[in-house]
Amino acid sequence: LPAFKARYIDTGKVRLVHRNLPTQPANVAAAAAAVAICAAPGRYFDVAEVFMRDQANLRTTGAKPWFDAGLAATGKTREQVETCLNDPATRAALQAQIAGAEAAGVEGTPTLFVNGKPVAGYSLEALSAAVDPLLRR
Repeated sequence: LPAFKARYIDTGKVRLVHRNLPTQPANVAAAAAAVAICAAPGRYFDVAEVFMRDQANLRTTGAKPWFDAGLAATGKTREQVETCLNDPATRAALQAQIAGAEAAGVEGTPTLFVNGKPVAGYSLEALSAAVDPLLRR
């Protein structure tokens, strides 16, 4: 994502649409997605990066240290995040993202699309191969 963001998003060539689709264990993934939604403006992907990076440790360290690391990346206090998590609008936003992912045909994560068409592979090269021809038009 950082290289794709620098090359395409930050330069205004493409727009990124991100939709959460919690995978197993879905309750843990949904809670993490909600924490990211509750992050301070501009911190969503910081939180998501922490959760993804530390995902392998979840089984060995347990959920509390994993969530604590994600909470620390939100730029908000624990109380602010908890208030947001208890807001029905947060649950509705997450449900809307899940519904959008399912409607688009996402069956697992990550799944990448360019103009509604699935991209085979997750590399910068695969994404560039899908994006660059559209930019030449």
